[in-house]
Amino acid sequence: MFYRWEWNTLKLALLVSAWAKVDVFGKVRWEELKVSIKKAPEQWKATQYLLEWLSEAFWVNQKSVILVSGALISHKQVEILQPTKIPQELKYVLEFPKKRENF
Repeated sequence: MFYRWEWNTLKLALLVSAWAKVDVFGKVRWEELKVSIKKAPEQWKATQYLLEWLSEAFWVNQKSVILVSGALISHKQVEILQPTKIPQELKYVLEFPKKRENF
């Protein structure tokens, strides 16, 4: 599984490819979601661009998208704190966690 919810935090395992024609979420490949971005992979620019793009896609501020691992490689672990929107391409795969009732 390429994603996991921990309370209100979405944890994603991504396989990122740079130099694409468009920014797009792709298919699930092994245990990772393939993501293509337009930016060239040089001096953190692609990673920074990915984090900014994810913040726009999930409607959160940039500080709410945290790179956990994979700064200089294509396999990345990302956390998104309190996403307010699920991107259209992922709606059928991801779901918001169900609200827990207090006992």
